[in-house]
Amino acid sequence: MKLLHSLTTVLLFAATAVQAADSAPAASDAWSRETPPVARNGVVYFHLHGGAADDELLGAESPVAAVTEIHEMKHEDGVMQMRRVLSLPVKAGSGTEFAPGGLHLMLINLTQPLAAGAKVPFTLTFRKAGKVQGEALVRPLAATAPPAADKKPAHAHSH
Repeated sequence: MKLLHSLTTVLLFAATAVQAADSAPAASDAWSRETPPVARNGVVYFHLHGGAADDELLGAESPVAAVTEIHEMKHEDGVMQMRRVLSLPVKAGSGTEFAPGGLHLMLINLTQPLAAGAKVPFTLTFRKAGKVQGEALVRPLAATAPPAADKKPAHAHSH
């Protein structure tokens, strides 16, 4: 009976862990831009999906940069400015775009140039969900959208 109770506890714990992982925030369609050999900084863009509960994005890191920060581009007093975002609320079930001209991960002091076709691993840190892994595909320098956008038909649009 004791063995059955222990086994049931282990299975229940495993099922809860899988359910918690499925309900955590996640990043999809992550991409970055190729950088010139002399560039010291890079960027990562993605779509952030809220999990099952409200949470807060507290930071990020990547092994390709000495420092990784959440940044936002905004027009203020007629001038486009970039500022660091210390935390970002993430509503349950919501979506937030990290895209050119808006929110992005700033990769500061790159360890090497980002080459088209390479992958950039990154980790997002949330107050409740903890650490969530992501990976961005490096696109050519002129890219303006995630790789998934390349696959949409020319007549596709959204409302």
